[in-house]
Amino acid sequence: MANAWFWKPLSISNVSATNTAAGFSPLYVANDHAGVVWQSNGEANPFLIVDFGSDVAIDTVALFGLSGFTAAHVTTIAVATSAQGSGFGAGAFTNFVSSIPVLAGTEMPVSGKGVGLYSVGGAIVGRYAKIIFASLPGAVQISRVAAGKRIQLERNFGFGGAFGVRDLGSVD
Repeated sequence: MANAWFWKPLSISNVSATNTAAGFSPLYVANDHAGVVWQSNGEANPFLIVDFGSDVAIDTVALFGLSGFTAAHVTTIAVATSAQGSGFGAGAFTNFVSSIPVLAGTEMPVSGKGVGLYSVGGAIVGRYAKIIFASLPGAVQISRVAAGKRIQLERNFGFGGAFGVRDLGSVD
């Protein structure tokens, strides 16, 4: 059993995208406002390029509020440093993850908004993350992109709480 892990999402300084529907700015994936989303225009293989403003360590990327995706859709995420630039020319980037399912898990949440979670063993340093979606049948939406370096606890924890039970212990 894996131990719990957490991460503080990095600040996003800019986002650009291809195949964006009118009125749905790519920069919308950098905020936490409910209902504010980026939407593709339905053309094949859209992508987002997320700019963190400077080179940072990244080992986890999460996409929230995914709509229009199915279990058949895949994504590739690549990372490039400030020196390499945001152009992502051949050989000028590191594959973070390649051709893996967009959606995490096997069950769609009741809300109908999926989640994508991508994690690698060792952190990759980069300024830009290019998130590519392949073979989509129509327009898709994303509410939030969160990326950063996770902190994995040495030990899991359990406080034994349950409904109807009050913990009167003190915290030191």
